[in-house]
Amino acid sequence: MSTNYMETLKMLAEINLGWSLLPATIRGRSLKILPVPLKLSRSLGVVIHRDRTLSNPARALLGELPS
Repeated sequence: MSTNYMETLKMLAEINLGWSLLPATIRGRSLKILPVPLKLSRSLGVVIHRDRTLSNPARALLGELPS
């Protein structure tokens, strides 16, 4: 069975039907936390429409992002 829902993955791990790598914000008391010897990261991109002007909040967000 394949699923992408965090709560579903958490529940399946809690009832011992598998294991999952979950964010710290979703962990529950019944889950065993194991150290992960990896530095996990995810690259994201930004798509901007050339013919449209960015709003002030959009410009502020882009200013906060690393280059």
